Amino acid sequence: MRPVLCFAPAVPAAVRQQSLQGPHMTTCTFRHFSYKQRLEELNLISLELRRLHLDLIMCYKITFGLVKLCFEDFFQFSPKSTTRGHPYKLFVQRCTTNVGKHFFSCRVVEPWNNLPCNIADFSSLNNFKRSLYLCNQDAYLLVHHD
Repeated sequence: MRPVLCFAPAVPAAVRQQSLQGPHMTTCTFRHFSYKQRLEELNLISLELRRLHLDLIMCYKITFGLVKLCFEDFFQFSPKSTTRGHPYKLFVQRCTTNVGKHFFSCRVVEPWNNLPCNIADFSSLNNFKRSLYLCNQDAYLLVHHD
C-alpha cells in the first residue's frame, strides 16, 4: 500500500519528497509485510470478511424493508418453525450452477441463518452492525490468513 502521492505525477517532485518524509513514510514501508501483518498493523478486517459483513447488512435491510427491494425477489422465510436461533431464518434455495451459488441471495443465506441469537441484535440496523463484529464468521471465509 502506497500513499496516493506516490502515484500522483501531477504533484511536483519536491512536494512529493517533502510529504514522504517523516511520519507519512510508514505507509510506504507496509509493502514488505504480508497481508495478514498489514491487517494486524492497521487494525483492519480482511476484504472477504468485510464483504460478508456488507452482505449480511444488505440482507438485514432487505428483510426489514429498509431498501426499496422486494423481499420475495431475493428470499423466502423458512417454512420450518425451529426453536433454535433467531426467528428470521431464510429458506435455503437449491443452486445447481456455480453462478447461482455465488449470487447474493444464495451465498448470504447460510451465514444469515447461523447468526447466534444471543449475539445478533435485530432491534435496529446500528445494533445489528455492532453485533456482527462479535460473531465469529471464519467458517464462511474461503481464505484463512493464518
